[in-house]
Amino acid sequence: MIRKAQSLYLLIILAVVSCTQPQVGMRNTIAVLEEELRIDTSTVIDRPKTENLISLYLEYVAEFPDDTTSPSYLFRAAELSVAIGKYSDALAHFAQVMRYKNSPKTGDALFLQGFVTENYLQDPDAARVLYQRFVNEFPNHPLADDAQVLINQLGLAPEELIRMFEQQNDSQPHNHPHEHAEGQ
Repeated sequence: MIRKAQSLYLLIILAVVSCTQPQVGMRNTIAVLEEELRIDTSTVIDRPKTENLISLYLEYVAEFPDDTTSPSYLFRAAELSVAIGKYSDALAHFAQVMRYKNSPKTGDALFLQGFVTENYLQDPDAARVLYQRFVNEFPNHPLADDAQVLINQLGLAPEELIRMFEQQNDSQPHNHPHEHAEGQ
């Protein structure tokens, strides 16, 4: 009850601020809803609140497309869309992030487009194109090596993957501490 009263009080303050500074007001409203979702530690996603937050992110980006926060809000909208199973929406939001070439989220957004396409939409051919584009455009990104591995593994049957991992293990030197202990 106290938490609801605090939230209501905060929303009233935000409404007053929103009238004078719409951008600040929207950011504050988003922050309150983000905090409410963060506080809810149950494993069940509050779908209405999540959809509301996604809508707020998108509304903010539509009103303030040049704001430096916009790519982060789009990225969060995409992540939340994945969480509630709206994979096509997630891909569209990640694609929008790509328009912000100077954003640190751009590379991650492209990688995650490939990931969502591969794992949720089950389209390995489209995923391969996205991963390859990622490797080409972001060769120094921390996920570039992972993307290359995923490209190489796309479309392989589970048996082929197991065989590939076994071959990799066999080709690596084995350091067993007990092997050297006998000769000492």
